[in-house]
Amino acid sequence: MHKRLTVAGTLVVLALVVAGCGGGGGPAYQGGGGEISLTMTVPSDGAWVGQGTVQIVAVNVSAATGVNRVEFLIDGVRITTDYSAPYSANWDTTPHAIGSHTVTATAYAQGAPQTSDSQSISVNVWSGGGGGPPPPPII
Repeated sequence: MHKRLTVAGTLVVLALVVAGCGGGGGPAYQGGGGEISLTMTVPSDGAWVGQGTVQIVAVNVSAATGVNRVEFLIDGVRITTDYSAPYSANWDTTPHAIGSHTVTATAYAQGAPQTSDSQSISVNVWSGGGGGPPPPPII
């Protein structure tokens, strides 16, 4: 089967892993189950979040056949699965090390074959709490 993959996101890190799990992978995949499209709305790519805070991860999803579920992952580890709109997750940053982390959302359409769309972004965790970036280094 030939699959059409269009990359319109900023950083698609786990698309091939997702494709191996039965989904189509990649933004706006058109398959037998219909078209599905996912856009991550919060946080933004490159955002800074404080360690020890709870962050909202939210997406907009549309699918011609309806949405079955959206899975949310941090560094490849699922933190939750949401089965109803609006699709979002609470990410507790407490156990995550300071530095860059990959936040991924994958939406699965209703029907068979089940198609999917995935988007990954990079989010930076820092020790200062709150939502702003750390101060620049003093030179």
